[in-house]
Amino acid sequence: MSHSGDISGDGKLDRSDLDLLRQLVAHHELIDQLSPEQRALLDVNHDGNIDEKDIDALCQLLMKSSSSDKQFPETAQDRLHALRQKIGKPS
Repeated sequence: MSHSGDISGDGKLDRSDLDLLRQLVAHHELIDQLSPEQRALLDVNHDGNIDEKDIDALCQLLMKSSSSDKQFPETAQDRLHALRQKIGKPS
């Protein structure tokens, strides 16, 4: 299962996730092209919308994280690989 917050798919919860989410919220037309599974990964606060509230929720997760190197299972990378390709960001 993927973990909310690892937007970049690198297995870590860090600043790159926040930067990528901000870009996607600013260019919502990219989000509209993603699959429901990909959009669910961006919905950090699980309210059904991808917006500034998700950025706030991700900021909270980053503050709670004891380390910027917090690791998530590899499945997060696998699932978000397609997301990174879709938005034109290299893996």
